Amino acid sequence: MRESCQPSLTPGEILAKVQHAKQGNLSYRDNELTLKKQESQLDIQEVIKNQINSHPVVLYMKGTPQMPQCGFSASAVQLLSACGLKNVLAVDVMVDPAIRQGIKEYSNWPTIPQLYVQGEFVGGADIMRQLFDSGELQKMIQATQVQTT
Repeated sequence: MRESCQPSLTPGEILAKVQHAKQGNLSYRDNELTLKKQESQLDIQEVIKNQINSHPVVLYMKGTPQMPQCGFSASAVQLLSACGLKNVLAVDVMVDPAIRQGIKEYSNWPTIPQLYVQGEFVGGADIMRQLFDSGELQKMIQATQVQTT
């Protein structure tokens, strides 16, 4: 009789590891993929600051745009997509507890997702919805697309 093979990682965790591998942030040792410790040597607030200041649009979320892990993150991704966003740094806070806590401290905002545009904190899913409904989110996103093309 065959034993059933239960994956030790969720699909979201697998996708997150693949993203990290593409960015060169994983190492393979002892049959285990692990995040490199290079970022842990840096102050997590510096890591977050660098992420936010190095990309025009940054979304800290649970999961990935392709596989959000909560409804609020899914809503944030849908709103950004509806704005025609072509390039976003999506940071999966579920992969790194230090980032998950650190972003809340950085913004002084208790919830995830969190959107940053041009280095400025915009807000979470509810604020994004209000800005979208008023047309302001589209203007913010379009301004970043003009600058990056």
